[in-house]
Amino acid sequence: MAITGLCITLYNCETGETIHYDTNNSGLAQTVVSTVGLGNVAQINDPTNFPNTYYTIVSVCDSYKPDCAECVGDPNKIYDITGESLNYWYATDFGADCPSQEPTITAYVLVNCNATVEFTDPDEIIQSSETALVTSSDLSLYVGMVVNIEQYPGNCYSVLGPYTENTGCPCDEYTVTEGYADCTCCLPPPPPPTCCEIPKYTQKPVHKYYMVTEQDCDIKANIKFANNYYRYYTTLRYGIKNCCEGVDIEKLLIQKEMADYRKMEFGTCTGTIPELCLYVVGAGACGSQTAEYNEFINGKWSWLFTRDTGVVGIIYWDNVNNYWVCANYDTGAIAARLKLYSDYPLGTNEEWETVNALSCLSPAAGLSTWLIPCELCPSPTPVPCLEPDSINAAGSFT
Repeated sequence: MAITGLCITLYNCETGETIHYDTNNSGLAQTVVSTVGLGNVAQINDPTNFPNTYYTIVSVCDSYKPDCAECVGDPNKIYDITGESLNYWYATDFGADCPSQEPTITAYVLVNCNATVEFTDPDEIIQSSETALVTSSDLSLYVGMVVNIEQYPGNCYSVLGPYTENTGCPCDEYTVTEGYADCTCCLPPPPPPTCCEIPKYTQKPVHKYYMVTEQDCDIKANIKFANNYYRYYTTLRYGIKNCCEGVDIEKLLIQKEMADYRKMEFGTCTGTIPELCLYVVGAGACGSQTAEYNEFINGKWSWLFTRDTGVVGIIYWDNVNNYWVCANYDTGAIAARLKLYSDYPLGTNEEWETVNALSCLSPAAGLSTWLIPCELCPSPTPVPCLEPDSINAAGSFT
């Protein structure tokens, strides 16, 4: 039997086993025991020697003393000559009481808007999609709101919580697909009453506000945010007390943004082709053509045109260098540039600068560009276009 410095007896809080730890580093061992306190719980972050986390320090004995024979002589003891493990022993706030080994799992309760459910703890609830559900999903952003969930898309649920005791969890996970201010906003509107349901003698004229298409709950969300934000502003700016305590501005902002989002219409933006067309002049066999509106490139219209020789050109805006480019559509090779910041690439033959002398696309081939009314020379057309007698960069013609 090896004689060592100190032997420490520990109680495993999770398994209830007695553990013996034997080390020659008596100085460090005494310091650690003094810090944690004899009889108190220590946190040991040494998974190699201690598979669990919390251990109570039961006793400490001098390995040279006879009363330490049981600890030193344990064949299953942890024998740490240098005391390396002691560097990972820490004091806790548990005192002499081992912490509960049941993990704390936060839960949220989803109560169906069409049901009334009374409960004290979540684990009391008999779960059903028609009454209430308990979930381990993190719904902290939706507490106090109403949501739709992917698993039951036709139902609306109020979000309650969080709960950390008697949850009965881990529980099923649910995915939120939409959030609302309250059940009224989420549930479909009630059917209009029939004449029999409204006695005629109680009916009164009502105000009708046309062109108001927002839902009532969306209007309320915007009004509530605006009013509370104004109170918050006056408190900061003028020191006026407005009873803002307890008002969650961020939550009101989320509700407002959700209302604004529901009002948005996507995919309805369309471009309108102007009434003026781009006339691309070329010399000799290249011919002159009316360019076709192509698409928006870098925030401006681009144009396509096909020379009589079959070369396809494209004119587009280069937003990096801030000039117009005339290039071969098939190869992408740039033939010319026009240093003009404008909505249209209008330039004389002298104003267009040669980059590469490409066939029928550079100033050497007579390149210049003008605006003409589209009806003057439609493109494509089954008959040859007739050029105006004269034309200028301002778009006028005679």
